[in-house]
Amino acid sequence: MRRTILARRQRRAVLWAGVAFVALQLGFGVAVESGLIDVRDNTNYSYRAGHLRQQLAREPADRNTAPLTVVMFGSSRAMNAWQASELEQPLRASTGRPVVAYNFGVRGGGHIYSSLSLRKLVAEGTRPDVVLLELFPPFLGEQADTELRWLAANELRSREFELAEWLGLQSDEVRLHWSQRWLTPLYTHRVYLLNRACPQLLPHELRANWLMVYDDSGWVAHNKPPPKPGDVEKTRRMYAANFAGFRLGGPSCRALRETLDFCRGEQIACGLVMLPEASQVRGWYSAEMEQQVQPFLEELVAEYGVKIIDARDWISDEGFSDGNHLRVAGAREFSERLNGELLPATVAVALDRGSQNR
Repeated sequence: MRRTILARRQRRAVLWAGVAFVALQLGFGVAVESGLIDVRDNTNYSYRAGHLRQQLAREPADRNTAPLTVVMFGSSRAMNAWQASELEQPLRASTGRPVVAYNFGVRGGGHIYSSLSLRKLVAEGTRPDVVLLELFPPFLGEQADTELRWLAANELRSREFELAEWLGLQSDEVRLHWSQRWLTPLYTHRVYLLNRACPQLLPHELRANWLMVYDDSGWVAHNKPPPKPGDVEKTRRMYAANFAGFRLGGPSCRALRETLDFCRGEQIACGLVMLPEASQVRGWYSAEMEQQVQPFLEELVAEYGVKIIDARDWISDEGFSDGNHLRVAGAREFSERLNGELLPATVAVALDRGSQNR
């Protein structure tokens, strides 16, 4: 008799534990999908977007003119390269307007991530006046999948699937991640939960607080020493597939055009910047690759009137840590020259916006 009662209690306990587990998974999944819990608030995008909004809010509340906003989107190469704050003072002096210049570069970003990020920013109410897009030619090839490997499908909400799939994420992959998120959301978003509860249990690269080292303009100072033997070789291996057998086209080209279309529709001024690269990296560009990329860039200039700044040879090899990322001295040299080129065009945008508002 006692054994029968005990067995019933055990079965009941297991049943209720299963019900509680399913309810917890379902509740967490609903909260994520509805936005009550934003699992992206420990990701590149959300930190950057929140920090940009803080910088926009810092302007005096009695200003009648909204800040002139200049934002650069790109990868960690951009994140380490552009000291955006150095543009603000001369731009304020030239326009008489409050100014916020911001570096929105993120680790693993590219043309696809930039397209998604800009759309999200505008949808959330943050609309830049000027957008700078990092242009990385190796990502313009059909075989380039480096960026797609970094783009986490399980961070996308349902309404973002269509655009992500059109830009290049495979439909089956997106739907699989979405299904996994609903079936086991606590497991799928375990990094988010651990970042909230106990980030010490995560390896450094998965901790959210590594993103908090940027200055007020979003620039991350890259304090590493000059490259050691093998550092540039690591970079070469990372991008070898992007250079080998290059064939122009694919998701990244599509995303770049989509971003330019979006900027034109939103009346956002846009420029493309090819960031500095060490001489070894520039040597990886084959003549065939340049012959494919150059006509494509000329098409963009003709179709969109966009300015392209080719800064690949601006900085000497000593300014890089790995041939790809600028050290502090190199970043300051690059920023000074880039800001000098940006200032006249950005002043013209500010004056045009001012005349439209009068």
